[in-house]
Amino acid sequence: HSTGVHTGLDCGFELEITLPNPSAVVELQLVHSAAAPTVEALNAAGREVDQALVKASPGQVQTVVLRGTAIQRLVIRAPQSEVLLLRAAFQPRDDTPLRERPDDHDSTTRNRDLSLGIPSRFERPAVDWKQATAAAGAARGAAAFQRLSLSQPPTNCFYYDLRFFGSHDQVRVTIGVPVVLAIAMREGKAVATEMLPVSGGVQVVNFVGREIDRLLLYVKQAANILIVCVDDLLTPEQEEEEWASAPFLAKRIHLPIKQINGALTSSADENALAQSRLLPGETFVAADFEEVAEVMNATAVLSNEISPVRFTTVTRERIEDPLIELRPWPYAFSLLTDPAWRRMLGFAFFDKIGLTPGQVYDYRVTGRFRRRDLEEICCGFHTIPIGTTLPRRFRLHSILLNTFQPSLVTIEPAPAEDVLDAVGLKGIALGPAEPGDASISITYPAPVRRAILEFLPGPNHALSFRAKTSDYIAGLSGQTFAGSIPAQRRVVLNFAEPIDTLVLSGTGFLCGVRIAHPLALGGNPEDVLRRSVILRGVLFAATPAPPPPPFLGTTNLQDFQLPGDPAITTQHPPNQIGYRLSWLPPPSTQLVPWPPELGAFPPFDVVSFALERSRTDTGGPFEEIEAKTLFFGSRGARRQPPQLYPGIDLLKLFPEVATPEPPVSLFMETEDVLQSPSRSGPPPGSFHQYRIFSVDAIGRRSTLPTVGSIVRLEKRVPPPQPVGPTTPVPAGAIR
Repeated sequence: HSTGVHTGLDCGFELEITLPNPSAVVELQLVHSAAAPTVEALNAAGREVDQALVKASPGQVQTVVLRGTAIQRLVIRAPQSEVLLLRAAFQPRDDTPLRERPDDHDSTTRNRDLSLGIPSRFERPAVDWKQATAAAGAARGAAAFQRLSLSQPPTNCFYYDLRFFGSHDQVRVTIGVPVVLAIAMREGKAVATEMLPVSGGVQVVNFVGREIDRLLLYVKQAANILIVCVDDLLTPEQEEEEWASAPFLAKRIHLPIKQINGALTSSADENALAQSRLLPGETFVAADFEEVAEVMNATAVLSNEISPVRFTTVTRERIEDPLIELRPWPYAFSLLTDPAWRRMLGFAFFDKIGLTPGQVYDYRVTGRFRRRDLEEICCGFHTIPIGTTLPRRFRLHSILLNTFQPSLVTIEPAPAEDVLDAVGLKGIALGPAEPGDASISITYPAPVRRAILEFLPGPNHALSFRAKTSDYIAGLSGQTFAGSIPAQRRVVLNFAEPIDTLVLSGTGFLCGVRIAHPLALGGNPEDVLRRSVILRGVLFAATPAPPPPPFLGTTNLQDFQLPGDPAITTQHPPNQIGYRLSWLPPPSTQLVPWPPELGAFPPFDVVSFALERSRTDTGGPFEEIEAKTLFFGSRGARRQPPQLYPGIDLLKLFPEVATPEPPVSLFMETEDVLQSPSRSGPPPGSFHQYRIFSVDAIGRRSTLPTVGSIVRLEKRVPPPQPVGPTTPVPAGAIR
């Protein structure tokens, strides 16, 4: 991007750079035209090793130097997306081997031009930034693209990473390479793939109807041409004009929950509304629905002030059992995988009005949301486990918090010792380490005029604040603002001049901090805004049932135990007696090689799977493993969180939606335990066989199942170790 004075790489709101080698020193040349950016240096484990804030005035170039033991990644955060990266250089550690290149070697600093792009697990070609030129496409109808001049031919595979502002329904890429693997992404998930080895050296990739916000192009060599085209994004006015004559199919589709839906006043009203949304032949089980409604209502009492998804329920079956955490609304929304529950809860609609076979239809779904839920980023503790001890300094998203002493994530109100269930909000208790000290400091990534804090007011709430105008903006008065924090769940502090650090003193219970989204338009946070999604090109025609999984494998849960010292071999007790099932989901298009460094699973178009088991040695029929149970499989256990350290971003460690850690498994797994201390089942030595069906979004099974092998149930627990000889060992005996 060029400003007329400077030409460089537009950092957007956040730019992440991965170095090809661990480095001791990194230099970045930056220039900004609005709010000053911050730069963070991370090692391979994601731990912060250095950070810097650009202090130069707008329009002035500043060289930022970051130092660390092994810098692997850099993150540039631009609060207002007005930052250009002019140059980047790094100095490898003395123990890091790096191929010498005479064209970019500097005998005094041993710096090298930074390679542009994101590394695959294969070696990348280096890119000469001085020869790179950028050409921006039209604001609408084409995506910006870059033509890169490679300083040497590639030795293996690398990829182009194209990120779009907004999601696009149609994306077409023309790339000059012999072969390309294209992976379309949306919100971090792979939604479509295509592999093209078309002769002629120019490949054309088309994705339609997938709402893509990122596209990865894996290639074996540099492209001699790269053209990216996307569909026009309609303005709200253009969208309204397009849909002005379209009739409404349904209005006021709302959750059948009385604490949310003002038209409902009783459980009977809830039941009636949910039941009215079922199709002929579907059964409404009042007890099941009332159980879900009770859980959702219990956490929606304060929905006008706090989103129900922020609440946590702790539950147990017996008083002597430990309390288990449960987030009620995400738990209830897992039922949306079932088509009947999806309609009952108001997240699907069955259209049967005037449809013509063979006709293609477009649909628009419009929702209404509070402005604060759209234009504010919630940085809270609701995803962090209760009992987690936090370091003094930690981050929530881009906000740095310092409690001056270790703090503990707790739930308030605290559950009584004799309850089976309780509902509350997670947060940290604020208080000074020493009388008269501050309780917490909150540092924003860029100066702000408004601070939004969330508390759970209680009898111990007695907080005051202090903030000084930011030192990073020239010409401010240097005024200090101070006052008390009211005992409210949502507190908004407005300042006459920008501040960057807010200091709170006293006692209270902090549930979270909110910051304005970079694209926020401003306005009353309680305003109700309309947002819509358009689904285009839906063909009204009979479609085939989904395909079954192409593979199903069956292995025993118990493994052989190797002989050895009982003190070692008995440390890990054997698994229960049963089987581990592994299957490959049916691919949405073609089977393609999957990049091992990509933290996303290959896409598929089915929703769940149905598993059945047969005991073959007795001629038994196939029966469901669990009645009316669908399987979603597991692709590896959730990784154990690393040790917390000062400055860590807790929301990356405990995200709202956990992302898979590469390399990902292509297979799904589940376990079928047939014998356990609390369950008797078929004896070891019996033979069993499994089969699996795919289930699509409307509940249809695949016509045929995939049948696994017949496998003998085995018990692989060795007999108890002997206690020892009962008589003394004779002298001279050889053991």
